[in-house]
Amino acid sequence: MPDGERYDVVVIGAGPGGYTAALEAARCGFRTALVERRAYLGGVCLNEGCIPSKALLSAADVIETIGRGGVFGVTAGEVHADWSALQARRVEVIQTLRQGVAGLLRAASVEVMTGAARLASATAVEIEQEDRTIRIDADRVVLATGSSPNLPAAWAGLDGVHTSTEMLALGALPASVTIVGGGVIGCEFASMLVRMGVSVRVVEMAERLLPMVDADVAAVLGDRLAEQGVAMRFGARVAELFCEGGVCRVELADGESWESEKVLVAVGRRPNTAGLGLEEAGVGVDARGAVEVDAGLRTALPTVWCIGDANGRTMLAHAAMSQGRHVVRAMLGVEEAYDATVPWCVYTSPELAWVGVSAQEAADRGLSVHTGDFPYAALGKAHASGESAGLFRLVVDAGGVVVGGQVAGAHATELINQVALMVAGRMTVAQAHAVAWAHPTLSEGVGEAASAALGLAVHVPGPRVVREAALVLGGV
Repeated sequence: MPDGERYDVVVIGAGPGGYTAALEAARCGFRTALVERRAYLGGVCLNEGCIPSKALLSAADVIETIGRGGVFGVTAGEVHADWSALQARRVEVIQTLRQGVAGLLRAASVEVMTGAARLASATAVEIEQEDRTIRIDADRVVLATGSSPNLPAAWAGLDGVHTSTEMLALGALPASVTIVGGGVIGCEFASMLVRMGVSVRVVEMAERLLPMVDADVAAVLGDRLAEQGVAMRFGARVAELFCEGGVCRVELADGESWESEKVLVAVGRRPNTAGLGLEEAGVGVDARGAVEVDAGLRTALPTVWCIGDANGRTMLAHAAMSQGRHVVRAMLGVEEAYDATVPWCVYTSPELAWVGVSAQEAADRGLSVHTGDFPYAALGKAHASGESAGLFRLVVDAGGVVVGGQVAGAHATELINQVALMVAGRMTVAQAHAVAWAHPTLSEGVGEAASAALGLAVHVPGPRVVREAALVLGGV
């Protein structure tokens, strides 16, 4: 590619947000280039995060299901994880999806370039390649450079201490792992590893797992992990970490210590914004390293936007994809604040998922809400499937509108999308109650939770609210 080539849109970073923005721009008629520093597409999500972790978690699900065969009247032999085979499948899944992304970009006539890009100006990008540095002009630039795992400098390089990236590709399944961090990533690895026969311990500074979720909903997962043998320590801070001779020792601030073969550090992620020439070009970066953007995801430069983890707003792949579509609309003249409804998912056993406002958050903010709860144990399909542990919760405002929801239980990450549609569409619980939800299904638990908010859930005891319910339902 010669110097000085001009594009309508240049996207820096080929993760989910970047390639979505590039595809959307190209399909809307913009001449588009996509620059990726690595030799493969898909970013962290496809290569080192969402997809490979779900491939391994799916294997753990199979192990668990076979192990519970007796519940269904099915007798099976001894089950164990063949780590080398699991790793081969992980690689195969990644390669298949990489090829799929590459094919989509080719079909859309997106020019894909490999190299380390930096913002040379508001309308120019420099790309450092193996044998040369080129400069291309761009009417519009989208920064989509993603994020990397946080790893304290004192622990970097210790043999046996890993981030999620390295843990997914270990050469052998360890006998024991200590996980520092009880957030989404820490919980997923704990759930995966313990079901593969690994001794797992989790240490978390907060007083419980997943503090962003209502305590009783998070407890559905915490109780299951404890039953499976995961040892958990809360309100604890790691003071020292040592590794020697294939053994790692974690020492807490209160003096407690233990040993394990591996340590996974899962304490969040940081935006990848170093070396992009942002401040020199006039793009602001905050103390975390996140690119500063306005409500429409535009930087201080009117021709430059930033999406996904790099802006630090909602560090999720599907949020990045949604933001990518949003900025292309802005390029087409549709100027509006980005305010998408974004669900969160935890792919553990059982799964957790949530969207919108939680009951605890509403209480903290002084909002007038009530909840509609419905247990998995009251669903026929849950019992037939052997998955009766769990809870559906809808958060409802004073006008009866669903403003949030949480699901803990089997297939929660699939079910939450129904709640997300309710929140995004400002659906009322009366409208949800009026739907004929398919039976027997797990999804009817969402409808039953809406009915419960009215005091009308069929399959759990409820108060007598005939007159009040008639008034509400009359407004459907």
